[in-house]
Amino acid sequence: MTRDGGSALLSRFTLSLPAGGACPIVVGSGASAEAPDHLRASRATRCAIITDSNLERSLGAPVLGRFREAGVDAAIFAFPAGERHKTRAVKETIEDRLLAAGFGRDAAIVAVGGGVTLDLAGFVAATYMRGIPLLQVPTSLLAMADAAIGGKNGVDHPLGKNLIGTLHHPAAILADTDFLDSLPDREHRTGLAEIIKAGIIRDAVLFGEMEARADALATRDRATVRVFLERGMRLKAEIVAADDAERDLRKILNFGHTIGHALELVTDFTMSHGEAISVGMVAEAGIAVRLGLIGAAEASRMEALLRAVGLPARLPEGVDPRRLVDATVTDKKSRGGQLEFALPAGIGVMARTDAGYARAAPRDLVLGALDAIR
Repeated sequence: MTRDGGSALLSRFTLSLPAGGACPIVVGSGASAEAPDHLRASRATRCAIITDSNLERSLGAPVLGRFREAGVDAAIFAFPAGERHKTRAVKETIEDRLLAAGFGRDAAIVAVGGGVTLDLAGFVAATYMRGIPLLQVPTSLLAMADAAIGGKNGVDHPLGKNLIGTLHHPAAILADTDFLDSLPDREHRTGLAEIIKAGIIRDAVLFGEMEARADALATRDRATVRVFLERGMRLKAEIVAADDAERDLRKILNFGHTIGHALELVTDFTMSHGEAISVGMVAEAGIAVRLGLIGAAEASRMEALLRAVGLPARLPEGVDPRRLVDATVTDKKSRGGQLEFALPAGIGVMARTDAGYARAAPRDLVLGALDAIR
């Protein structure tokens, strides 16, 4: 990853991609206004804006207006909002609409929305006409910190989350922090989970600074949130650049996600991604304690910071740990039905074996860690 500098309003850095490619990342107030420039840089001459029904008018329409003011042929393709609509059927419907509207290889996909939209639109871009350019315009804190960076995309299956998809990096990521002002408090909190995760897995200094500024994060101080968002995004970009194909280092990004994805599934997605990952991190830190990888005091610090910003640290009422463990077996990180986790060896460092960062844990031990947070 290279650093291109920044200004009071915008910061810029670049995610280096395989085969010499690069994805510019712009973070800050007004970043989305640059979308037409990045579209031209991708050599596309028209664009299909994919967004959900909740954001079609409030955020999709203004982005559409920017393209049209710049003389770009653009149209919006909205789909019903919600994780339950991140499916193969919805993807096919969007593709049918694109074909009916005459979009060809001269087009680009512009994803405007949260993680569901970015995952779904990225999958469309990866397969439509065998692959066309993609611009990511994340509109939530969670999407900026997580879904926008890394090229992962896909749809859910009744057996698990994101089980069908591919890797297709965007031509640019424009994280416009002005969009964050309209987020409900719950959506703000859910985004903080992935930023806190960044500190736990890779940067103890970042984690300590977030501990010191937890009140400012919780109360949505704009400058504080932007600083930690940008640092979390840079850290994820560095990890992805080092291991694009997730053969080794990139697996550390899965901390909290084996349990977290299972929680989303068994609660029928009534838990947001960030809430589920928060509980997942507490549970998986408990697994690490039981395996002797970290001390109880370090796990307590992780839980304390999550709680300090308003994130949950306990299983929702009525969730059976056994059902939760059963749901992890269908997770795409599972190998031969074996429960595997990316686990911390301390704050800022992840445990690694000769086999890499994925670590097996016995079912009974996992159940014990889950029982402890009921």
